[in-house]
Amino acid sequence: MTDIRLVRKMSRRRRKLSLYEYERFMVNIPRDYHEKVREWSGRDLKMSVESFDKGFLVMAYTEDKYIDGWNLQRTFEDFVRNKLGSKS
Repeated sequence: MTDIRLVRKMSRRRRKLSLYEYERFMVNIPRDYHEKVREWSGRDLKMSVESFDKGFLVMAYTEDKYIDGWNLQRTFEDFVRNKLGSKS
């Protein structure tokens, strides 16, 4: 288990007379996991987030969310609800 930090960044852009603000959240991937995530770098990914009592889980997957007939997003959501007590 590795500790990580969730980083929140506020961005402000001025366009003509309007000011646009938006926030982004970022997670740095620890060095131990670089080999596991490198192949996904630069690819468009979908994500699913499930919240539960002691934190949250994030799953990132490609457009093809079916593997061996399993719907990854649905399986992930069911797992979180049934095993971890999801709040969503």
